[in-house]
Amino acid sequence: MQYLDIFIDAVLDRFKIHILDGGDENLTQIKILAHVWRSNMADIFRQEYALPGDKFKIMKMDQIFDDSQEFFVELGRFLEIPLTVTQLNDLEYSTRSETYWTFFDGILSLKTPHHWKTQLSQNEIEIIENICHSEMAHLGYSLISR
Repeated sequence: MQYLDIFIDAVLDRFKIHILDGGDENLTQIKILAHVWRSNMADIFRQEYALPGDKFKIMKMDQIFDDSQEFFVELGRFLEIPLTVTQLNDLEYSTRSETYWTFFDGILSLKTPHHWKTQLSQNEIEIIENICHSEMAHLGYSLISR
């Protein structure tokens, strides 16, 4: 949780005015993170609409673990980089063997994209969905609290 606290402290001042403009005086970490995510998604969507379709592609992290081979084939196709069977197997092995590493998250596993299901309460999920529902819908996520 230490990284979460540092992250919240780092972005709170940037987003405090935006969040408080909505009249929400009961800021929780969940609400702050949901607003930060929503703001970041808004930036991504602006780029998506500003660039030609062949120059921008949104790919979700959970796709890496849910169907890694299709994810990497699609990414290679978008970047116009043909992937060999060996490369695809290596990439799939990385996602299946918990050796996939990112700077901010460390080692990722098959459980990573669905970790929130065991860590968030139903109330916290509803808060996130109430704040981020339009962005989630744009990304193809189903709302589970409705």
